[in-house]
Amino acid sequence: MIAIKKYGNKPNLAISSSSSTFSTSAAADVTNLSCASFVCHGLPIWLMLVDDASTSESVVRVGSNTGNNSAYANFGFYQDSTQLNNMDLGVVSTAANNPEISVPPSSFQYFYQPAAGTYTFKFRVVSFPASGDSAYVYRCKLVVYEMGF
Repeated sequence: MIAIKKYGNKPNLAISSSSSTFSTSAAADVTNLSCASFVCHGLPIWLMLVDDASTSESVVRVGSNTGNNSAYANFGFYQDSTQLNNMDLGVVSTAANNPEISVPPSSFQYFYQPAAGTYTFKFRVVSFPASGDSAYVYRCKLVVYEMGF
C-alpha cells in the first residue's frame, strides 16, 4: 500500500489535446497525445486515455489491410524517451477477412511512481508484430494525474 500525501487541494493534472483521427502502419507517437513539462513530486501518477468529449466515437482500433486473418499492434506510455509499459491489442479471425478490433480509450491506463522531477509523458504505437496492420486512435486525450493532490 502506498501512503498518499496531500499538498493542498489543487490537483496536479494535465490533459492533452485530441488525437483527432490518427492512424499509422508504423511505430509512431500518437499526434497530440503528449503532456510536456509535467512536474512530479514523487507521488504515484495515473496515465490514461479518455475520450475527447466530441459527439463522434472515441476509440482505439487495430485492423488488417492485407487480407490476413489477424491484426495486432503494441501500444505504450512513455516518460521522456523511456517506455513504461507494453500493451497489446489484437484480434484473430477464422477467415482472411481483414479483421479489426476496437476498444474504448479507457482500456489504456497505467499506474507509475516516478522520482520527483519534470517529465514529458506520451502515448505511442510501439510496434506491429506483422506487416499490413494499422492502428487508429480516434478522438482520444492523454490524462496525467499525480495522485495525492
